Amino acid sequence: MLKVGLHEIFEQMSYCPGETEVTLKENKEGGFSIALHRKPRSLSPTYIPFHSCKLINLNPVGDENRTTLEIFKRMVLSLSGDSSVLNDLKIFNKLEKKIQFEKPLKARFIRKCYQTIIGLKLASYKKVAAFCKETDILIFKDKSFEAASQGLLSKEKEVHKEAWVALKKELVLEWGKERVKRVTQKYKISFKENIKKETPLRRKHIKLLLIGLSDYQRSDLEASFKRLIKVAKNKLAIERLPSLELKKLQAKYPNFKDPDLQKKIRELFLSNLADSFLDLPLELQSFIQELAFLSSDELESSFLGTRKEGIVNGSQSNLRAQLIYNPSSLDEERLYLYQTIWDAPFRISEERFELFFLELMTKCLSKKELFEGCFIPYPDKEASLFYYVDMRLANGKSKLGYYLRSVFEELKDLFVFRGTSLDPSMTGALGSLLSDLYPLKPPGSLWQKASRHEENRIFSSSNKTILVSGHSLGGCLSMFASLEFFLTQNSRSLNRKFKIRTFDTPKIDEESTEKFASWCQTNQISIKHYINRKDLFPKFGGNSLLGKNARGIKGLVVLLSPRESKSPLALKSTHTHLFFKNNNFESETMAIEEYLKESSHLEKVRVFGGFFLFPMIFAFFILKRFFWGWSGSPAICKLLFLKSIQYLAKVQEK
Repeated sequence: MLKVGLHEIFEQMSYCPGETEVTLKENKEGGFSIALHRKPRSLSPTYIPFHSCKLINLNPVGDENRTTLEIFKRMVLSLSGDSSVLNDLKIFNKLEKKIQFEKPLKARFIRKCYQTIIGLKLASYKKVAAFCKETDILIFKDKSFEAASQGLLSKEKEVHKEAWVALKKELVLEWGKERVKRVTQKYKISFKENIKKETPLRRKHIKLLLIGLSDYQRSDLEASFKRLIKVAKNKLAIERLPSLELKKLQAKYPNFKDPDLQKKIRELFLSNLADSFLDLPLELQSFIQELAFLSSDELESSFLGTRKEGIVNGSQSNLRAQLIYNPSSLDEERLYLYQTIWDAPFRISEERFELFFLELMTKCLSKKELFEGCFIPYPDKEASLFYYVDMRLANGKSKLGYYLRSVFEELKDLFVFRGTSLDPSMTGALGSLLSDLYPLKPPGSLWQKASRHEENRIFSSSNKTILVSGHSLGGCLSMFASLEFFLTQNSRSLNRKFKIRTFDTPKIDEESTEKFASWCQTNQISIKHYINRKDLFPKFGGNSLLGKNARGIKGLVVLLSPRESKSPLALKSTHTHLFFKNNNFESETMAIEEYLKESSHLEKVRVFGGFFLFPMIFAFFILKRFFWGWSGSPAICKLLFLKSIQYLAKVQEK
């Protein structure tokens, strides 16, 4: 049995055209290697460059096709779980014929198979939405949902109202009233308005709601906890629980009937009464997470068979989302990244889990606008481990950081800083760009001391080991934050281990590193900087890295480079390349002093360009602050207007 499924191919296909021919080969570890045979093309329909497909001149023939199709068939059977259902499907019959005649496996066929199998696992409105077209509308007829053509828009408008009413009822029964309310408020979907206006119910509405409902939020855990307490106190019948939770309870205790289940809930919770989910014992927290959160397979099904291809990097997946803030698009991309985390234990060794998670967190997830209360899975083979965003640090300038904690003792606390964001729709995008272009000091120095109070509070909040990390500009910010804390606080008595891990970070000034080195010789701290050999960004900045000349500090640089490949990915995505996701890279470890001997003239280019670009962008930054505000703060012009009204009111009173 293969260790991974069809979505592994999607990561490699990366929006390749439908005619792309795919070759699969098994390897010794039980996984497989993928090659894609296509003609290069500049841009995909969704604005993502075609850059991860291998370019191979010879097309696969004969035995290669048969081997590929046999592997693919096993993947299909593994994903479906029931071969008897597939035997009657046209798509599966086509696969059998392809094997018989040794036809090539193409990207279009893979996508169709994947969507069909996912659709078969679904029911009710989800199944209809998975198989219908984007232009179709969903109606509720004879106590079930079905798809109808566009022509129904001008006829029988009453069916649109009935569809929305039925959908709301099903969602509340399945997910719970509180969860549905959270999603509709976040995405500004009003059932009341859609029912009143008789808006046609389409596939996009179902997908949008499912993305929000499938999210991992603390508020959903709190709501589930409160329901279970009511069940334990006999204030709520167990059959009144959302069907999602009730089915999981029944699966967990298959020999229990509803009255016995209610007694079991009473035994678990009445002896552990608490005010909040996070105050519960670890066993009960894990119990509630299993009920309220989707598993990896359930999350896969919630995408309705239209899972995005390729690793979603820190940027937005389309031009519109880059310019206009779109929370649903960000949530969708974040959930796709969660799938990458769920799959990690089948790809990489356990000792690399921490580095894999840190790299994905700093390069990708930190750019998805995380908010407090958001839960993030951590790779583990035995259990479902989670971090949660305990604090979001956003000062409206260059810094955007996340403090992640976990109730699991084996997981360290994380303090992650986001790097530069070039998407105007993102929080602090202009500020991060200004911090990069500031010509008088290295990147990250501008507004270096901003949010010092919040950072110090995070560092002092626990005695648990803390990992401070960031990618690119985020790496500089993580170094400066650690430096400011050690220099300004009475942290000599702090019994906390610090680990600083940066990815592709530019260098900072030597004066800062010397202050840090001379102060913390006796502290428990380790520092490592991971740098892509082919990346230009680490060559910018000053002439030092945190850890230089620090006796007693393990300060190392790990140089990474992709193994030789025909894929243009190694050339086009050097700054956001995910090394620890797979094993296809080489590394070399050296002391910081040895790495710093490599000189570069790129810093002069940054300084020269900064003298021209910085004033222009800074002027726009001030104008934006004046007219639109920043980071939740109101615009200055609005404040002036309100104050002038207050002043005029006082004058009239006199």
